[in-house]
Order: sequence, then C-alpha cells, then structure tokens
Amino acid sequence: MKKLCVAANRRQLITQDGAPFYLIGDTAWELFHRLNREEAEHYLTTRKSQGYNMMQSGHGYPSPWCFDMMASDYAREPVKPVMDGEPCYEDHPINFQTANGYYDDYNVRVAAYRNLLGGACGNTYGHHGVWCMRRDEEVNAYFPNNWKTALHRPGALQIAIYRDFASSHMPHDYTPVYDIVEENTHDANYVAAMVKGDEALLSIPTGYPIILNAAAIPFKPNTMVLFDPKTGTYSDAMPVPQSLRIAFPQRPAGRNCDYILILKP
Repeated sequence: MKKLCVAANRRQLITQDGAPFYLIGDTAWELFHRLNREEAEHYLTTRKSQGYNMMQSGHGYPSPWCFDMMASDYAREPVKPVMDGEPCYEDHPINFQTANGYYDDYNVRVAAYRNLLGGACGNTYGHHGVWCMRRDEEVNAYFPNNWKTALHRPGALQIAIYRDFASSHMPHDYTPVYDIVEENTHDANYVAAMVKGDEALLSIPTGYPIILNAAAIPFKPNTMVLFDPKTGTYSDAMPVPQSLRIAFPQRPAGRNCDYILILKP
C-alpha cells in the first residue's frame, strides 16, 4: 500500500501521490494469538476482498452519541484527522448484557455514516465474534457467532457498500454541518450532514420527515436523490419541495428505515 500523509486541510488522509484515502478498519484483537497461518490468511483475504484496509486492536466501553464525540474532536485545535476507532460491534450484547439484545447491522450502519458525514478520516467496523476469533465450540449466548460466520454478517457486507459510497463522496472537499435540519435533536433521530459548494449529504437515521435549514446549505437545493445504505442503490432524481419539508409517506419510518439524502442545486 502507498504511504499515507495528512492532507493540506489537516483533517483527512491522502496517499503519497495526492489521492484521497479513507480508512475502513476491522477489529481483530486475537488474530495473532488464536489463528494459525492458514486461518489468518483466510481472514485477511476475506476482509481485503470486502474493501477493508485497516485493523484496530483495542476495545472501549459504552459511550455517548458518536456524533457528539466526533463534533467535539473535529473542533479541537490544532486541527488533526479524527475518527471513531471503536463504534458499536455487530452482534455485541448492548451494554454488555444479553438481556438487552444485540447491536445489529442497523446500529453499525448508522454509526458509520454519522462518522463519515461528521468529517472522520475513516471508520472502524467491529464484530463480537471476530475480535476474539471465536471458534465453533466457543459459541454461546454472549458470543452468538464464530469468526468465520461473522465475516459475512450483514453489517460487515454493508461496510463494502459504505466504502463505495465514501469513495464517491470523499469527505476531503466537504465540511460537516450540525444544523442542516430544523430542530436537529441529539438522539436517535439526529441528522448528520456535510456540505460543499454544489452538494449536501444527510444521513436520515429513521426516515422521519425533516425540514431543511436553508441557511446551513451553501446553495439553493433543487434536486434530491435517496441512497439506500443497505443495498447501495440510488433513487431517481426528485425535485426538492419549496417548503423544504422532506417526507416520503410511501416509505416506512422507524428503526432500520435509514437512508442518505443527497441534495443538488
């Protein structure tokens, strides 16, 4: 891989020849402790084919909303590249208790796009069966998947879609904005966004109606397209309502109803 450097804006990464680079990481703590060479090659080959280019070797704890943490770090001086190196792991018990259920591909997906649109220089994916390289005989309620099965869980595969989207909308030319919708509440409905002169990207996590804040968009939005982060498909272009209220009554809203809204002049 080519040598990486910090971009001129001090926020993103580029290769030594100036090409934008976005980190897509995985968590594999026990790779060297629990796998033999053949198994390690299987893991690395699979992840490379899925577009991953980084591994992370640590584990955190339940944290505040990732978008607040990202905004706080992004605003610090001196300016440096920032990223969320430890978002929620797929199939990890919520708050470490199986009675609470498990983080799933929706949690992974929403955190990833919030980080991207928050100005991160990359994103780390984690799976609860991969970090410890869980084997068949060790599967239980707390570790519901072995590591080979975990390589192909929905969240892991959707990160490949995420990588393609990030490659098409590299954050190097965008600026995060935090008030792009009216009453942008800091909860499960929070809308992360980044803008540049002729495009705005918004992560709509629950599909509920929003009202755009024209003052936060550096152009008059006339056209919009929806991107489905589960399938990687784009809708046909549609006009932006004069009211700036974005709603799709024909689409369901709620958990797992997230989409990316792309605005154009």
